[in-house]
Amino acid sequence: MAGSPPKLRTVVRELAFELALRNLIERSRDADEFIQNIEEALARDPTIGTKVTTVGNPVWFVPMITEKRIRQPLILYYSFDADHVYLLHIQYAILEGPN
Repeated sequence: MAGSPPKLRTVVRELAFELALRNLIERSRDADEFIQNIEEALARDPTIGTKVTTVGNPVWFVPMITEKRIRQPLILYYSFDADHVYLLHIQYAILEGPN
């Protein structure tokens, strides 16, 4: 049906993701608020990221803009199927310094 909203996938936070997120942002409420926007975006369209692997269930990543409570940019890794988006891991981006 034309004009119908896209199907929203259910976002699942894997344990490794939760642990990594809590290491980056200690207060769970702050962590949940920080990650909420990207969860909503991925639920609508998980292809907004970049595919990292192509074998099996591909892993994707999406860079995240920093804010004052985060020291440097973050990278979020995830996979998805027709019904779910699985948040796999989150970590600081490795920034190259001058050579």
